[in-house]
Amino acid sequence: MKLMWIVIVFLVIGGFIIAKSNDLDLEEGDDRKTFLKTFGGWIVDTGKNVKGVTSYAVKEYDWLPEDNETNLSGDIDVEET
Repeated sequence: MKLMWIVIVFLVIGGFIIAKSNDLDLEEGDDRKTFLKTFGGWIVDTGKNVKGVTSYAVKEYDWLPEDNETNLSGDIDVEET
């Protein structure tokens, strides 16, 4: 639930920045079309960047632990307290 709110706030702030930096009046039809094209492109570009970073992290990082005697023995010694 928290992640959803973070995404919504991120999108709203991004939309506000796009509208202000392009000096758009969202009550006018032409400015609204310009906003939607710019905002849609920004969302697509952001999605591509997230995909690129995620795929790089998955491919380049060794996520598995190294094999060693402790991992391979299968014996688990648990001390009772």
